[in-house]
Amino acid sequence: LEPFIHQVGGHSSILCLDERTVCKPLIKQELRFYETLPTSMKKFTPEYRGVVQVRFEEDKDGYITVAAYAPKSFRYHASTSKKRSKSRRIKLKTSGSIEIEMENDLSERLAAENETSSNDSASGNSSGSDNSSASLSSSSSSSSTSSSSSSSSTIGGRVHNPWVLKCHQNQLSKLRRNGASLLQKEKDLPCQKFLLLENLTWRFEYPCVLDLKMGTRQYGDDASPAKIESQILKAAMSTSVQLGVRICGMQVSYE
Repeated sequence: LEPFIHQVGGHSSILCLDERTVCKPLIKQELRFYETLPTSMKKFTPEYRGVVQVRFEEDKDGYITVAAYAPKSFRYHASTSKKRSKSRRIKLKTSGSIEIEMENDLSERLAAENETSSNDSASGNSSGSDNSSASLSSSSSSSSTSSSSSSSSTIGGRVHNPWVLKCHQNQLSKLRRNGASLLQKEKDLPCQKFLLLENLTWRFEYPCVLDLKMGTRQYGDDASPAKIESQILKAAMSTSVQLGVRICGMQVSYE
């Protein structure tokens, strides 16, 4: 999985399964909404494409890769128009900053991986997962790899909006704080369920995105008293109370 570069709101990272499908952390109420949505309403919402298990796996060098594992009964066919193996990796340094792998480093890594793959094939050895791809990663070491800073990070000539990097930085930092090491047995690896939804931006080269919070009430029935209090205050200090809507984030693209 790799970052969804057009995220403008929320606090949890949204990831891309492929060019046309995004993954977002599963919330039970949201899952129930998509599973019970009337047919007449589906044309107004992103297509719901199921649920996958997402694992955060750390290798011996300290890189955390984010991999999706679909159930055996899963029938979704990923788009082949964009190869995930060519994704630039994201690193979380000990300073807390995020760096994105540059083009020359990506080329060197892919060349090394191809050489290793060729050698393994020649010797009759093969390994790998059918439905996982390593593209989002973090490192606990302060590598000297040439890369761009979070304030001006680009991938393929495109600039990451600041909120994308903030979300991934927070998620990877939280993941590392929750355990000194993730080098455990596969069944013990951190695992989280994600919803698969249609990526509405895939048709556009320069998409403009608006994230709105709808409604005057911002908390659920199962929210804690502290959460209820904070959400009431947040709504009162914004346009939510007066208008029933507020802007959470926005991306305006210029050619």
